[in-house]
Amino acid sequence: MSDYLECKICLFKTDSQQVTKHKIRSNVRKFRDQEFTVWRCPNCQSLHCQEMVDLDEFYVDYLMAKQKSDNFTRRIHQKRLSDLIKVGLKPTDKILDYGCSKGLFISFLQAKGYVNVFGYDAYVEEYADTSILNEKYDLIICQDVIEHFEDPRSCFTQLVNCLSEKGILVLGTPNATEINLDKAEYFLPQLHQPYHRHIFSEQALINMAASYQLKPIKLYRRWVNDTLYPFLNSRCTWTYARYLENDIDVFFEPIQKQVFLKHPQILFYAFFGYLFPPLANITLVLKVEAT
Repeated sequence: MSDYLECKICLFKTDSQQVTKHKIRSNVRKFRDQEFTVWRCPNCQSLHCQEMVDLDEFYVDYLMAKQKSDNFTRRIHQKRLSDLIKVGLKPTDKILDYGCSKGLFISFLQAKGYVNVFGYDAYVEEYADTSILNEKYDLIICQDVIEHFEDPRSCFTQLVNCLSEKGILVLGTPNATEINLDKAEYFLPQLHQPYHRHIFSEQALINMAASYQLKPIKLYRRWVNDTLYPFLNSRCTWTYARYLENDIDVFFEPIQKQVFLKHPQILFYAFFGYLFPPLANITLVLKVEAT
């Protein structure tokens, strides 16, 4: 009897034996010796981690939760704020940062005069109050979050339930359409196993949004943290990581300047990498369709 796999995004069922599977290592140093099975849905082209894991174990001392506010992050946050203003953010708007981690972007927005800013993150005690999700918001930010959900539809449902009648949802996530599993080491930041449970293809993300009556008003095929500032673009940072251990740990350690001298390509990308964005990330700006 055949085993079947079900895509948690489009709900398509397929014979497990008919799907090409790839073993992908974790890009967190602590778990780099562990491999996880990633498969692509033949219907919607989204990617899935097959193994069920105890994520609580992997989130202990999670590196991404150790980010600090510094000159680099403030410049990235300024660019993110500029992007939000372009899609309609106003100082009086009620804002939810869904999956806010330690709340660095919340603090930045508040310092810029956006007083109605709230955050939710199930893994950070300070922001784990679920009553926040009973409110309505004019703008919801969900950046690099939905791919962490075991059930991405439940995430979408929560987001839509929190959206005001004319609200805007800004949803950023890896883009499975552009991820080549045969070159997995190149795409480890997007695959990020086993944390990224389900990775949407571009069309699957648009289709799911449409099923919730959400209409795309803007689409960016680049990582939200890309800036024109030297060194602060994903092409530079991810190339730098690949010349080291290709683990995300390198971003939380002292910069190894000799790597830039040894590999001039990184130095080139430091100044011009914004012009060559990796396409394996997407940000979709959504609004409730008028009825």
